[in-house]
Amino acid sequence: MTGEHRIKRSLMKSEFGSEPVVLASFDPERRYRPLQSLRSKLLHFESGLCARCNNERTQPADRAFDDFFEAQKERLSRPDEHGIAVNEDLFKAEGPGVIPLAQYFAKLISCHLADQCQIRWRRLADFVLNPDIAFFPAFVVTNDPAASEYRESVGVRSYASNGGFGMVWSTDADSVVFLRSSRTFGETRVIFWFRPNEEEQAALKLEHPTIWREWREIALNPAVEPAADDLARLGLE
Repeated sequence: MTGEHRIKRSLMKSEFGSEPVVLASFDPERRYRPLQSLRSKLLHFESGLCARCNNERTQPADRAFDDFFEAQKERLSRPDEHGIAVNEDLFKAEGPGVIPLAQYFAKLISCHLADQCQIRWRRLADFVLNPDIAFFPAFVVTNDPAASEYRESVGVRSYASNGGFGMVWSTDADSVVFLRSSRTFGETRVIFWFRPNEEEQAALKLEHPTIWREWREIALNPAVEPAADDLARLGLE
């Protein structure tokens, strides 16, 4: 079993080169921890994938994310480009690159779920290995304001971020309606999310009641507010 990288190593290498890398947290304590290398276990999910699934079976998805991010990074560096448009032919809805790209996002969401609550949703896992399934997570591309703020406050040039794992809860349905995460390299951020269907929502409540209650308490806590720009970009504001 091998652990998938939380933040893609090839893009980390492209962003940082031979520079020393420090792992930082954005909690009030602002903890910093130097990394000995980009192969550090701190950059891996704890839940393992079989070696074949984490290599040959998902390599097209890994390569698609590399190609996509480099293309978007170049596009968003132009002064006349703003917003979330994905305008490269390769990654349009009918383009050949969008399916493996979405498979990569599905793999990351699956790893987040397995790490945080030991939930494995079959629809996500099946899509990662079977591109013929008519389903995939959605995504948008933006500039990451946190990257600019961090660079200004700390004075570093290279930056990458794992946006963690979050959710959007519907008080009307009393259920989670989106699971989301993001990745940033440089100042380019991709936000991706997955909408559980009714069967998955019911299974979460019935088969994982402790997790369901924990998520509900977090979601209904008025002190925890999602970033407004992220909600707007997901069409949930």
